[in-house]
Amino acid sequence: MKQSKWLAILFGLLIVITLTFLRGIDGFVPQTIRNLTFDQFQQLAPRQRTPQPVRVIDIDEQSLAKIGQFPWPRTEFARLVDELKKLDAAAIVFDVIFSEDDRLSPRRVLQRDDLKKWLGDVGMGKSTDSLPDNDKIFADSISKAPVVLAFGRNEDGLAGKPASKSGFAFTGTSTLEALHDTGRITRLLSILEKPATGIGSISVSPDASQDIIRKYPLLWSHESKAYPSLVMEALRVAQGASTFVIQGAATDEKIVEGVKIGAIPVSTTRRGELWMYYAPDNPDLYIPAHHLLRGEAKQREALREKIQGHIVFIGTSATGLFDIKTTSLAQTVPGVSIHAQATEQILSQSFLWRPDWIEGVEILLVLVLGIIIVIAAIFLSPISSFVIGASLALLLAGGSWLGFKQYGMLFDPSFPLFSGLLINFTMTAYRYLVTDKEARFVRMAFSRYVSSDVLKDIQTDPEALELGGDTRELTIMFVDIRNFTPLSEGLSPQDLVAFLNKLLGELSLCVTQEKGTIDKYIGDSIMAFWNAPLKVGDHQKRACCAALKMRKTLERLNRLDAFGFRKNGLPFADIAIGVGINTGQACVGNLGSQERFDYSIIGDAVNVAARTESSCKELGMDILLTASTAQAVSEFAFLDAGKIPLKGKSEDQQIFTLVGDELIQESKPFQTLLETHKELMTKTTTSAIRSTAQQCKSAAIPILPRLASFYEKLTNRLISPPSRDDVRMGKKSS
Repeated sequence: MKQSKWLAILFGLLIVITLTFLRGIDGFVPQTIRNLTFDQFQQLAPRQRTPQPVRVIDIDEQSLAKIGQFPWPRTEFARLVDELKKLDAAAIVFDVIFSEDDRLSPRRVLQRDDLKKWLGDVGMGKSTDSLPDNDKIFADSISKAPVVLAFGRNEDGLAGKPASKSGFAFTGTSTLEALHDTGRITRLLSILEKPATGIGSISVSPDASQDIIRKYPLLWSHESKAYPSLVMEALRVAQGASTFVIQGAATDEKIVEGVKIGAIPVSTTRRGELWMYYAPDNPDLYIPAHHLLRGEAKQREALREKIQGHIVFIGTSATGLFDIKTTSLAQTVPGVSIHAQATEQILSQSFLWRPDWIEGVEILLVLVLGIIIVIAAIFLSPISSFVIGASLALLLAGGSWLGFKQYGMLFDPSFPLFSGLLINFTMTAYRYLVTDKEARFVRMAFSRYVSSDVLKDIQTDPEALELGGDTRELTIMFVDIRNFTPLSEGLSPQDLVAFLNKLLGELSLCVTQEKGTIDKYIGDSIMAFWNAPLKVGDHQKRACCAALKMRKTLERLNRLDAFGFRKNGLPFADIAIGVGINTGQACVGNLGSQERFDYSIIGDAVNVAARTESSCKELGMDILLTASTAQAVSEFAFLDAGKIPLKGKSEDQQIFTLVGDELIQESKPFQTLLETHKELMTKTTTSAIRSTAQQCKSAAIPILPRLASFYEKLTNRLISPPSRDDVRMGKKSS
């Protein structure tokens, strides 16, 4: 693996580990994103409300208008308790803290010094002790009904233990250390504590500044003792139970695994909290308080069906009393509604759960998905890595949503999704700026010389490309246009350029289709090679196939008058080319200076290929192969052209003329020709060769007339072969 990819992997892993660490410490950002995700789940699929015996007596704006400003005299609350008892409420639960004496009680009013001075002797000398006490009246009503009162957490309150009316039983390890501590509290009046059937915490969150109530603490602790919430006490009193059962872990881990309230099991968090699963706020849940306090007897009796056997919470929705909360459904509701919804949720057994192991799975997913995305971003195309990332994101989001919808499981996909998106974006940017810099260089350097398939292979496997010089076996081809000098003299420069572009473009396509590399254009010539920059196992065969394609391409162009010579009445014969092919060791790489270089090849094998192409004129054939190439393509049809001297070579080189591909080689006419040719090449006279040449001219087989010129040239060569001095001096045989 190349160093750039190793660096990319290390860079990606560093990001993955950092994000995994951030998720592990679970700071403010992961928690906020997680909470918003769970809120969104509830907004998409809120709890379906089923009929439950829960009601709210609402101290609303109309009730304040009819009865008076709040706080009301305790006699109004006493009357409210009495009316609810008459209607057979199962539990009467006050979402109000009665922490001070009723300032509207007659006894309290007349004890004010300013009133005493103004009234003189009260009651003509009677004591205020004989006057009514609203708190006592309220306490008397409480003693006759199943009433639950509240204490509250208050940082400015009193230190001390809240009053308790219930007992606790523990299973497993003690869980007190896991519970939220009440801290300082606002206590009930002692006169009201004693007659109350139940007392619970009114607080709906351990954090007073929390804007959205997502978890409702069912249990609290203070100085090694547990205390229930208002909802816990409401359910206990309604069932007539006396004790709560707190289920701890079977191990030494001090966590809460659940709570049992009478006969009702409750699924909780490890800190004894209830994950709130909200239903949309329902107006039918509320009964205005003035209907009970100022309504007629018939109107009050009509409420029996809504109250009998119900847990009734008493609270306020009046805006000026500032008891407004926000739910996960983005609804603002009275604080008393939170208690009511928690009670409904427990009664309907509609729980959300988030087991302890799920935290570890989420952290592991950040790590695993991050590694997958890093590998995909490095080794795959941007589109493929995006598809993989998107598929993983859909799978993760869909799985978490299905878990919530079907099973109430709170699995957080947000941070893994956020991490995956960040990693994908970062790695794509890194790849473009760093890793793909070399790929862009390769694409720019080779796009003009190789086919799109070869270029794709180079980009996919750049390790196979070793720039800077590499000696390997190559098959080299030179192509030259015959009689180009008179042609160039008869055409205008513009027409000559158009002709060359057309012809060289068509011939070059034959090279690239066979995975060859165009080295350069030298005037009217093409230099190409195979087996570089990528290795091609059958490079000799592909070079020969390219040459045969050039032969057919040229025949088609001449037949169709593609250059317009006949159409324009130009005195040019059909265009002909010569092709020379040689296989041998050569050095391939970037040649030139640091500022300007070309990807090319050098070596003796290149010179041999060039000299072989030059011999096409002397032998009268369009395609010649050296022995090194011919030996590798024995399945092709070719004929021995004898040994010829090449400039710069100390020994004559064996040359072959390429007749055709495998189909020609297997044809009967060629086999007959091949046998005759082998016999002729062993004779010392040339009469038989001349005779064969004459037969080729008149033969009906298409491949043979092409060989007539070859045999004529071969005859002349056998009669008067050129000397090595003639070759060295550039002279040609007649």
